[in-house]
Amino acid sequence: MVDLGSSCVRGVGPGLVLVLFLIHFLGASAAGPGIRSVAPGAVANVQDFPWTQLQDGAQGLGSEATVRDFENLLRKPSSDDAKHLKALFDLPRDVDVWIELGRGADRINGVQQLLAGSLLVEDVEERIELMGRQPYDFDLTSAQALILVRTLIDENRTLRVQLSRVAAEEIEELRDAIAVLVSHTFGSGLLSDGEDLKLIAARADLAAMRLRALRKDLEVLADSPANRVERDSVTVLKLASALARGDDDAHMELLSLRGHAVRISENRRENSALGPLDEALDPVLDARREGRRVASLNYNRVWELLPDWDAFRPAPSDVAGMKKTDRYAACIQLIDEGLAGDPLHAQLCFAKAMVVDFASGKEVSIPWFARYLALRGLSPNLTSSTQLHYLDPQDRYAYFRVRDEPTLYRPEDDD
Repeated sequence: MVDLGSSCVRGVGPGLVLVLFLIHFLGASAAGPGIRSVAPGAVANVQDFPWTQLQDGAQGLGSEATVRDFENLLRKPSSDDAKHLKALFDLPRDVDVWIELGRGADRINGVQQLLAGSLLVEDVEERIELMGRQPYDFDLTSAQALILVRTLIDENRTLRVQLSRVAAEEIEELRDAIAVLVSHTFGSGLLSDGEDLKLIAARADLAAMRLRALRKDLEVLADSPANRVERDSVTVLKLASALARGDDDAHMELLSLRGHAVRISENRRENSALGPLDEALDPVLDARREGRRVASLNYNRVWELLPDWDAFRPAPSDVAGMKKTDRYAACIQLIDEGLAGDPLHAQLCFAKAMVVDFASGKEVSIPWFARYLALRGLSPNLTSSTQLHYLDPQDRYAYFRVRDEPTLYRPEDDD
C-alpha cells in the first residue's frame, strides 16, 4: 500500500508529488472548485451529497464540482484549498501513525511471541483469537500463556484493534478515491461529469470524515493508561499458570474474561468519536456495503464469462458453449452494474478494460487500464526491473498496455 503522505502517491511518481508539495506551500492564485465546508449537523442537498453530509464540520470535496473543477483544484488550488488538500492527503498517514504506535505497544508487551513456531504469514489478531478459543492446540509456554491472558483481557487493546481495522479500511478507501482523481488529472483523462465522479468524491468525503473521528479515538487510546493493575494481579498470574498446565477451568475463565473485555470495548466504542458518527451514517454505510457486495458478486461472474484471460481455469459448462461476442456482451452489463455501486473496485476496472478493448479498441480501454493501475497503487512509468518482476500477471498486462500507448496516456506530469 502506497502512502499518500509519502514520496509516491498512488499511481503517480515522485515528480508529481513534488509539484503538489510546491502547490501546497506556494499556493497558486487560480482557485479550483473549493473544498466545501458544511456546518455540524447541517443537512446538505441530496444532489450535492448523495452519500453523506460532513457532520464534523470539516471541509470536503462535495459532489457539485465538475471534472474541470477537480482538475483545477489539483493543478491550481487557491492557498486555502491547498491547505485543505494537504490535510486530506496527510490524513491516512496521520492515522497510520497511531495504528503503528499500537503495534509498538504490542511489541513491548511481547505479543509477537504468540506467533512463535508459526510457518505461515497470518493475521495476528485471528491467531490470538484462535489461541483463546483453543489454547491447548498450541502447546503454550508459561510466558506465552501469560501474554495471551494479558492480551485477551486488555479492554484498551481490544478497542484499539477494532478501531484500527476500521481505520485500515477507510485509509484504503480514501487513497483509492484520491488515486482515481489524481490519475485522471495527471494521466488517463478517464473521468467525465456524472454519477461516477459524484460517487467517487462522496466516498472520499465519507472515508475522510470517519478517519478524522478515528484519529481522535486512537489518540485517546494511546494516551490511556494500560490496565496494569488487573493484568498483573495474582488472579491473572494464577490463570496463566493454570492455562499453561492445560486446566479446563482456566480456559473457561479466560473465555469469560475475554467476553467481558469485548463487551466493555463495544460499549466504549459507542461513546467514542466514531460511535455517534456511525450511528448517524448507518444508512450510508449500509449503502456502501451493498454496493461493494454487488460489485464483488458481479466480478465473480464476470471472471467466469471473460474470454481469453484465465487459461488455467476452464469456463463453467453454461459458459463454455457461448460465442466470444456473447460472453463479452454479458460481461459488460455485469461490470457496469458493479461499477455503478463501487467505482473503486480495481478488478472490475480491469475487466472493463478487457471488454472495451475487444469491443471498442485501445482508445477506450487504455483509460480503464490506467484507472486499474491507480487503484493498485502503480505508476505506468515504473523503471526498476525489480518492481516489474513482482507485478502479478494482471498488473503486468495493464502496465504494458498503458506504457506502450503514450499518445493515449499523459505521462509528462507523472515522471
